[in-house]
Amino acid sequence: MWWNILKNAKLSAKGKGKTLDTSRLKVNIQYDECKEKLRKLIMESRLSSVTHIYENWEQMPEEVACLIIKDLQNITLDSENRKVENYMGYEVSYWNRLNHVINEEFGLTGGLLVKCVVNKKITLEDKMVFELYVFSKDWEEWRKLL
Repeated sequence: MWWNILKNAKLSAKGKGKTLDTSRLKVNIQYDECKEKLRKLIMESRLSSVTHIYENWEQMPEEVACLIIKDLQNITLDSENRKVENYMGYEVSYWNRLNHVINEEFGLTGGLLVKCVVNKKITLEDKMVFELYVFSKDWEEWRKLL
């Protein structure tokens, strides 16, 4: 990769006649840690959940994923209140109850529904970034993974 080439380069400075040893330089590469963590929680959880990640996932900024993780760490399932957050052109909605179709289909009651939408276009599926359902019986276990 490009940083390995730069790190191992031996450069010379004009006028001083000395060689610059770049092997000791540290290149700070920022990876999408929050996005990757959230993606793994959404797609790889063995706990009861129903999830969808849409094409717009790749465009979602790392900062938005970090704020969603922070929200999920603070949400409890002991009320039916709806919470909506707006981050950098994304609307993230949290509901503490699941609709009857999900409950009947999976035989589970209660849980958390999270939807992340680009530019608040809730009716257009191609604007959806992800949908996440975590059932109440697994909520505390799921939150430990955050």
